[in-house]
Amino acid sequence: MLKRPDGDSLQIGPTRTVISALRKTPSTEGQLHSGTMEQPLFPDIGVVAHVQDAWGSCWQARHQVLWRLSRYFRVVWMNPPHNWWDGFTHRIPTRDHSATISQSGFSIYDPEWWLPSIYRPNWLKALIFREHLRRARRQLIRQGCTTTMLSLWRPNFATDWSSVPFDFRCYHIDDEYSFSPVEMPIGANEMQLLKEANQVFVTSRALLEKKGWVNPNTSFIPNGVAYEAFSTPQAEPLDLVPVPHPRIGYAGFLKEQLDWPLILKLSTEHPDWSFVFVGPVSARPAVRTMLEQLRNRKNVYFLGEKPAPLVPAYVQHFDACVMPYRQDDYTKYIYPLKLHEYLASGRPTVGTRIRSLEEFSDVVVLPSTPAAWSKTLEEVLTPAANTLELRAARQAVAKRHDWDVQVGMMASTLIRNIAPERLPLLSEVFLPGLPQEKMNQASTVRIGAPPARDAAFAAKGTVRNASVLVNQDASGKGVIPAVGPVLLVSPWYRPAVGGVVEVAERLHRTLREAGVETHLLIAHGESGGLIADQKIPNFWRLASASAAFDRLSFKSLIATFLKGTLAFWRLKRFVRRYKFRTVMLLYPISYSWLFLLLRRTTNIRLIASLHGNDVTKFETYGTSSQWLIRQVLCHSDAIIGCAGHIVRKAQEIAGDRPLHLTLIPNCVDSNYFCTSPPYFTRTDSRPTFVHVSNFASKKRTVDIVEAFADPRVPVNTRLIMVGDGPERLAACERARTLGVLDRTEFVGMQSDVRPFLWKSDVFVLASDDEGAPLALLEAMACGLAWVSTPWGPAAMLPSGECGLVVPAHAPGQIAAAMAEIIQDPERYRAMGRRARHRAETDFREDVYVQRHLDLICVVERSQGSHPGARTPVAGARKPGVVPADTIAEESS
Repeated sequence: MLKRPDGDSLQIGPTRTVISALRKTPSTEGQLHSGTMEQPLFPDIGVVAHVQDAWGSCWQARHQVLWRLSRYFRVVWMNPPHNWWDGFTHRIPTRDHSATISQSGFSIYDPEWWLPSIYRPNWLKALIFREHLRRARRQLIRQGCTTTMLSLWRPNFATDWSSVPFDFRCYHIDDEYSFSPVEMPIGANEMQLLKEANQVFVTSRALLEKKGWVNPNTSFIPNGVAYEAFSTPQAEPLDLVPVPHPRIGYAGFLKEQLDWPLILKLSTEHPDWSFVFVGPVSARPAVRTMLEQLRNRKNVYFLGEKPAPLVPAYVQHFDACVMPYRQDDYTKYIYPLKLHEYLASGRPTVGTRIRSLEEFSDVVVLPSTPAAWSKTLEEVLTPAANTLELRAARQAVAKRHDWDVQVGMMASTLIRNIAPERLPLLSEVFLPGLPQEKMNQASTVRIGAPPARDAAFAAKGTVRNASVLVNQDASGKGVIPAVGPVLLVSPWYRPAVGGVVEVAERLHRTLREAGVETHLLIAHGESGGLIADQKIPNFWRLASASAAFDRLSFKSLIATFLKGTLAFWRLKRFVRRYKFRTVMLLYPISYSWLFLLLRRTTNIRLIASLHGNDVTKFETYGTSSQWLIRQVLCHSDAIIGCAGHIVRKAQEIAGDRPLHLTLIPNCVDSNYFCTSPPYFTRTDSRPTFVHVSNFASKKRTVDIVEAFADPRVPVNTRLIMVGDGPERLAACERARTLGVLDRTEFVGMQSDVRPFLWKSDVFVLASDDEGAPLALLEAMACGLAWVSTPWGPAAMLPSGECGLVVPAHAPGQIAAAMAEIIQDPERYRAMGRRARHRAETDFREDVYVQRHLDLICVVERSQGSHPGARTPVAGARKPGVVPADTIAEESS
């Protein structure tokens, strides 16, 4: 039974005074334009939130998030069911929601008395859980929701969360759910959630490192604060008035993870200080025992749990705020909710040196020993620690973490996955957390649509408007070349393997935007036939049967012949059905033999697009693979190379036979990859290096770690390593061995790397073999200088213009370049500006696509005497010649 909140206040305490206070709190009023919001921004999208605690309980992060999320979507908060024995004793407690603030997007679901909480048998427990979800979802549909999301905040029901047909599933990790002081592996239930979720949100960097690698769609959004409530001065609470100054205050859950021996020692050594605790108490015996010892002290005050709107008044009247946590394998993962609440009040803050607080060491003092705690508290109680400047600095940090900002980012992430075509509405109507004077500016900020690698983006069939994708006629109007249909073929799709996946997706999207009928075919080596993907337009998968070219043997020859015959028959029918005129092979390796045969028996034109190891590792391949690559080069109508050394290598493989080679450098979407927008705030001011890759052996990530650990690199710098792959553990272990793990963040796979680029200063690449790395171009578009081995832009641009070029296999020289560039902020910022300019002018996406269109047009217009005849392509470049409109490439 779903009860809509029909009152005008929020049920968080026993008195109407409390309710009235909350109603007047600015941070709890949702506004989109100039008045109170009457309905969510996207009323047809609904969220069922399974959170395992009642709405009227003490507010935690989930209360803050889901209440504000109802400004964007309809939200149903699922209260926990009643205990099964209450039905027999007729003592089912009544939950009054009449005191809930009226907001049309938010409602509460109370499970019926005949659907109680049951622990055994498991099948009945699961059945009741599914029924709860169905009923909550059904109510969203009655309210007009056509898209429904499940928001799960605990891993308990992992085995059953997919049993109800939600369109999108989101898993929130706001704690280390093992709650173990000793490091524990990810549990089976949670691992299932991480793998199956469409989107994962984590609140701490340590949790991101531990669990972010499982699901590429994982976003780090830390806890926030109701800034206006904690920063607006409030009257001193009556029960705090009798407590003498100075007051050392803690506001939060009194739990086992606090360092109770430290608190006991401090209260004993400083009897003239008042230690004040505001918050509920854990029922654990160890906590109760420790509290009994403290209650006997005259300078220790336990004021009990307070309603959420009254907590700011207590914090504001502390003389110093503390976060005295134990240091163990649990607390290293937490992100205290009270951190930004303390800072918003402007009060001096002292905390244990745990991972999440170290990032804020400029506004939070972090003593390491009990003696240091005493000395630190003495210092923060002095007037010098309470100046207006220091207070403003603390509040500035908190303001950047306002809950409105954090939830706005979360809503943006969800919309980007569910309905990316509606992102402009989100950016134009409501960018939360921005100062009023920046709202007009913010309304024009483009929260970039996700790159085509996002499955939901492709599934919706949404495309972005291209810029200049076509030629101009005499009147200046665009003229789309009469080309196509075009078939793009790639050996990979997901998981992403290098930049070829992004190239395939970009061309698939942008050629369609230019009006060319385009299909993308993934030629894989597994079993199966030719299958269409129903979620992505014009997307296909083909079992290519290429075992003989991967490992030559009598068995593989027979298998390739038998399976390949069937695959070729399917492929030929497919090509005839859609009347393809051009086939472009991206990274043409073993799968390409079928298309060579197709080229010999039909009128299609064949373009080979080379991207790196497909030709640079030619000498390491077996005889059959070498033969096949040579045949592809010699029998393609045109060959594209993304870098000069690839073009030269292709000609070297072909020998004296002339090839129709064209150099088309990779590009970057400089609208999506851009300098940090106004709504993004960098919280760590330390000079920062960043690396993004798949951690393959050729990326030489261990070299980067060794260079970073070099004594010449300043110790106040940090390194962010984005991505996952075979070398990640080795790099992490090397950082531990060299003693720089505390300054190195391994954040795992990320669906959106831009936030990590925005919070960095210099991009580092140490690869010993590349084509034209897209990660380097993306960093340039985000305005970063670079230290790179000579690949892609680093081989094409003069060293010193946008970054420093270093040789491969030379950690010492990489370290020297890193030290040189990071010690001169003006220099690397100037390099970053020039890098951004290069990305916008020389590596533009529209120019990249236009070059492909021009080449396809030339290839299709070439005439052959018979199917499969080898004909020269008019306009294709001669070996060794680079088009005039391409940047002159340095020798690599």
